Amino acid sequence: MGIELDLELPDVEILSVSRDNNGDYVIELRSTKKSGVCRKCGKKIRHFRGYDQWIMIRHLPILGREVYLKIRPRRYQCLDCDNEPTTTERFPWRAPGKSYTKTYQDHVLQFLINSNIKDVCLKERLGEKHIESKKSWAVDDYKQLKGLLWAFRDSAVFNLPFIQYAIHKIWWSEF
Repeated sequence: MGIELDLELPDVEILSVSRDNNGDYVIELRSTKKSGVCRKCGKKIRHFRGYDQWIMIRHLPILGREVYLKIRPRRYQCLDCDNEPTTTERFPWRAPGKSYTKTYQDHVLQFLINSNIKDVCLKERLGEKHIESKKSWAVDDYKQLKGLLWAFRDSAVFNLPFIQYAIHKIWWSEF
């Protein structure tokens, strides 16, 4: 008997679901995209050039167990650029350059509201350095940050974890 999952991740399909030695879930995915964007010229490229290495990306827990997405990003080659460079597929649901999804990042940040880093580390089985890196985003637009702080200055919810969560939402343009 299987369980059907909707991970709400675009452009991927589930190949298999298994459990690792710790009892955590490993969901093997395959990209369904048929093109990429050249990292040099920005054009749409369709010339498939193989796969990159397998990557493991942490996602939201299921039934109290950690969940890891296992996927091999596709590589595409641009035939229009000099030296015909290859570009590795990027996933819009993955935090750029990180080993976790944006949804998991939000999940951890929400735990920080009215909590502390040590509690969140215990709940999510993370080291403190992971939490620190998740909450240390830079905001390029100083006016947005200043406006946000001004809006919350008289608020009863004026606390550092909430502001960090709000900064994250601005960073991802979801606020």
